[in-house]
Formats: sequence, C-alpha cells, structure tokens
Amino acid sequence: MLDTVGIELLEDFFSSIIEKVIIIDKNVTSITFKNGITHEFAYKPIEKQKNRSKQRLYYKTFEGTILQYLKEHGSAKRIDLQNLTNLNRVATTELLNELIEKGLVERRGVSVSIRYYYKGKKQ
Repeated sequence: MLDTVGIELLEDFFSSIIEKVIIIDKNVTSITFKNGITHEFAYKPIEKQKNRSKQRLYYKTFEGTILQYLKEHGSAKRIDLQNLTNLNRVATTELLNELIEKGLVERRGVSVSIRYYYKGKKQ
C-alpha cells in the first residue's frame, strides 16, 4: 500500500483519524481515535507465550497421523481431521497450514467445501 499511495498520503490519513498512541516498553498499549474511541491492547505475559511452544510440539505429534489419513482416504475436511486427532479447531488449522507450507498437503475449495489432500514432499 505504501508503494501505491505514498507515505505522505498515509501519514495524512492516520493523523486525520488517530488522536494519540501510547507505547510502553516498545509495545503499543492503546490508540485513541479522533472520534473518542480508545482501543487498548493486551499482551500475553512471556510465560504464556512459552506455553504456546509446548502446545505446538503437542499438535505436531499428529503430523504423521494426518498425512497417513490423507494418503489412505485421498482427502478430508478439517472437521474430519479434528475428530481424528481430538485437537481443537485452531490447533488443527495451524497444523494443516504448516503442512501446506511444507508442501505436504494441498487445500482446495472455499468455505464449507474446503478439503485437504496429501501432496507428498517437495522436490
């Protein structure tokens, strides 16, 4: 967007809608807009962020299960894989996105017709 409209136009736009930005310890803690609305940001403590890594390691243990299921069945919906692994929706989606990034799984379709297909390893 910066390349398209230029920095001056963006600066003018943001200064026309934002009254004040508060930053503490390099984190934006709140933005007050010209209309009086203030949005406050909440950051997780570092201890909670480390738990995410443990969760990621947990759901990654299901990579093989999902890949094997897709090999055997050809394709699956997210809910099928969610039920297979007993992971929640977010964890299942994150795992599938990682498998897509690795080139092992392909996503086809939109909305409720999305299906996941085994693609194999990238060459």
